[in-house]
Amino acid sequence: MMTTNLLQRGMLGLFLLMMTHAATGQEGGAPWPVLKTYRGKYLERVAMPLGGIGTGTVSLGGRGDLRDWELMNRGALGYLPAFKFVPPSICNGPFFALWYREPGKDAMIRVLEGPVPAGEYEGDWGADAANAGFPRFEETVFSAAYPLAGVEFIHRDVPLEVRLEAFNPLVMGDADRSGIPVAVLRYVLTNPADHPIEAAVCGMVPNYIGTDGWTGEPEGNRNLFRTGKGLQGVYMYSEGVDELDVNGGTMALTTTATEGVTCRTSWAALPWNWTFREFWDDLIADGALTDHPGTMVPARG
Repeated sequence: MMTTNLLQRGMLGLFLLMMTHAATGQEGGAPWPVLKTYRGKYLERVAMPLGGIGTGTVSLGGRGDLRDWELMNRGALGYLPAFKFVPPSICNGPFFALWYREPGKDAMIRVLEGPVPAGEYEGDWGADAANAGFPRFEETVFSAAYPLAGVEFIHRDVPLEVRLEAFNPLVMGDADRSGIPVAVLRYVLTNPADHPIEAAVCGMVPNYIGTDGWTGEPEGNRNLFRTGKGLQGVYMYSEGVDELDVNGGTMALTTTATEGVTCRTSWAALPWNWTFREFWDDLIADGALTDHPGTMVPARG
C-alpha cells in the first residue's frame, strides 16, 4: 500500500490508470440500448444521474463530463469538486483522459470530453471551466435509456473509435442490488486500422470528503492504493472529518483490470500550474503514472 501525507486543508487529486492495448480490427459486443439521442446545443443541458437508489448520484453530462456531484446528504445540482492549486489560476476537477500512440508517432493525450461551451471560457485569469486547457474531442453524441447512458467521442485526428458506456445497478424488485452506491464507467476502444495502437485510460477524482458543495470542507483527507477480490484502486477517507458527520464517509476509484494498472495518490508539490504540467509530462512519456508518496499539494477549492 502507498499512503500520502496528511492533507490539512482542501482537496487531494488522485489518479488511477488502466493500461489497455487496442485490438486490430473491429470488436463486437452486445448493442447498447438507446431510447433518446442528443447532439449539438442539447449537450450543454442533458445529464443522467448515476448511483444506487438512495445513495446519492453523480451525473454524466452530454459532453462526457461528470457533473452534479450529489454524493452527500443533500441536493447539490451544479456542484463540481474542482480546485485550484494556486488561486486564482486554472481550475481543475474530475476527468478521464485517453493516452494513445501509433507506431512511429508521438504519443497524444485528450480529455474524454467534448468542447467546453463558449460561455465558460470567460474569466479574469482565463477560462473558468474546469480542465479548460486540456486537448479534447471535437464532438460528442449522447444517448440514453435509463439507467444506461452512452457517449460517443469523435475527433478527426484520433485513430481509435471511442465510446463510453455508463450505468448503475437497477434490478426490479431487488432493493439491495439497486441500492449499491456505485457508478460504472466503461470506456470502449476499437482500432479500425491495420496496425496496432497502444492506448490507456486515466481517471482523476478529488478526495472531497468533508464538503457537500454547501457546507464544510475537507480536513485530514488521505488516499490509499488497495487491491481486493476482483478490484484494485484508490480508497479515499478522512482522518479529520467525523465519520458520523453529514459530509463524512469514504469513496473509491477502482478498476477491474488485473494488469498494467498504475496510480498516483497525490500531486507533485510544485508552484503554480507546474503541478499539472508535471502530471502531463509523466503520463505522455509512456502511458503510465509515477506516484509521489510523501508529497502533497494543499489545493484550495
